[in-house]
Amino acid sequence: MFRRDFISIFLVILLSVLSAAEFPSDLKKCKSDDSDCHKEVLQEVIDKFHKKGHRSLNLIAFDPLEVKSLVLPKVAGSPVNIELKFVDIVLTGISKVKLHKLSGLKEDGKNKYIYEVEASFPKIELNGPYSVNGQVLVLPITGKGNSKIIFENVAAKIKGKCSLVERDGKMYLNVDKIHIDLEPKSTHFDFANLFNGDKALGENMNKFLNENWVEVYKELKPVISEAIGKILLTIANGVYSKHAYADIFLPA
Repeated sequence: MFRRDFISIFLVILLSVLSAAEFPSDLKKCKSDDSDCHKEVLQEVIDKFHKKGHRSLNLIAFDPLEVKSLVLPKVAGSPVNIELKFVDIVLTGISKVKLHKLSGLKEDGKNKYIYEVEASFPKIELNGPYSVNGQVLVLPITGKGNSKIIFENVAAKIKGKCSLVERDGKMYLNVDKIHIDLEPKSTHFDFANLFNGDKALGENMNKFLNENWVEVYKELKPVISEAIGKILLTIANGVYSKHAYADIFLPA
């Protein structure tokens, strides 16, 4: 599956922004439930630091973002029953995100919290080597070469569930679960060297994929979302485990 995150995405940036024990002086610090403050700071971080990152926030550069590997396994009974592997791919377009709604931490029971993000991307593009084998709808597909996938006008919704845990006399925030929903208005596939370089078959398959992108994306979406969620959860907890809750947020 993912070795590094696929869209390290604005959520990773959000979690980094909210979790610096020594908050950098060039950024505002927010109360945990201050939605407007979180949105303002996160948008600023995305706009300013997407190329070089921000060391004080433990934020890596994220546009372009290199992804070591991504594997979408075959799913028995699925109309899109393929094994699709990507290695050393590059993801671009994350820095163009526009935040529309961002909640602060909201209580969801004793020591339980949820947060939500709504945003949109004009375009997210993935480029790099691929290999594929299987069947798409009624047609077999095989190939290995370079690929380009473009997701346009992507609506994004992210929801996380968190809890407070005590360690060494301090309370720490732990992200228990992350759910991600990505809905593009259109998707364009371009796989080079399909069917061992047969130009006619390759062009016809790319055309078929693009004509049926809704069905193709529908089948791939759960696997992509789950993989992204697991990676973001791991990254988030890596950050939160080092900073006590009281060091992250302004007093309410």
